[in-house]
Amino acid sequence: MRDVIEDTPALGPDPFTVTVAQGTVTLRGTVRHRSTAEALQQAIEAVDGVIAVEDHLRYRWDDTRPTPPAYL
Repeated sequence: MRDVIEDTPALGPDPFTVTVAQGTVTLRGTVRHRSTAEALQQAIEAVDGVIAVEDHLRYRWDDTRPTPPAYL
């Protein structure tokens, strides 16, 4: 599990916790980007032995939404 977390791009110093109980992984805390939270959840779901992921992560910025064009 540690390898998956360390290999997830854009994880910064934001505090979050990962707990595991009987194959269920629970994520809590805050990350910078929504895409990071989604990538972390998907990576953990792919780990052998993980039955479910309870995602309680918050994100500071939704970088998955298109940015409107800037008008000059």
